[in-house]
Amino acid sequence: REDEAARRDGTVPGHRDPSPAAVGDVEHAVQLAQALDGWGLEGLLRRSAAVAGMAAFLDGLAEPLLQRLEEERDAGGLTIVQQRLATLALRRVLDGALLSLSSPPDAPHLLVATPAGEREELEALLVATAAAVEHWRVTYLGADLAASDIAVAAGHTAARAVGLSVTRCNDREPLLAELRRVRASLPRRPATSSWTSKAIPSWTTADASISSAWSRSTPAGRGRIASSG
Repeated sequence: REDEAARRDGTVPGHRDPSPAAVGDVEHAVQLAQALDGWGLEGLLRRSAAVAGMAAFLDGLAEPLLQRLEEERDAGGLTIVQQRLATLALRRVLDGALLSLSSPPDAPHLLVATPAGEREELEALLVATAAAVEHWRVTYLGADLAASDIAVAAGHTAARAVGLSVTRCNDREPLLAELRRVRASLPRRPATSSWTSKAIPSWTTADASISSAWSRSTPAGRGRIASSG
């Protein structure tokens, strides 16, 4: 299967390489962030999403831009203020997209959040938007949510799967312990599955549709979808 082959060779299932125009948009977006031109940056993001479509926007601009912003910040090319302006512009675009995307009444339900201690949530929002593009019914809960709260929400919404976003895995064992608490707390249901990144190899089951939605907006090694069954 495509997702199994992708895990073997390190590629991302369902992922498309950015077009030359999208690469240029990433560079332009970084320049607008450096100039603190929030209006110009948000306009660029919205135009790209409108012209390319949301799926291509996520692959070609949103995810590469988020990664580039982190790299520039770490290298000293962006100040915290400049990065904050850019991420807020991107968040507004993703928030609007998530609200506008509809799913069939019988679509599988995905709950997305970040686990306790993880305060960066923009990649979780990318995951939620990508899943909505793939016609999942998405409930997005934001950052730093305890395992017990995630489990209650999963039970209340009858979620088929729970997506947890982790942006920096500096201390692996506490993260794995929290993920295990989430998994142990989830209500048990039949016919559910999970996808895991190479960075957290403790679980290896994969569902192709979840994997595609998750991988579309998350760099390899940054995320985890926990099963509710």
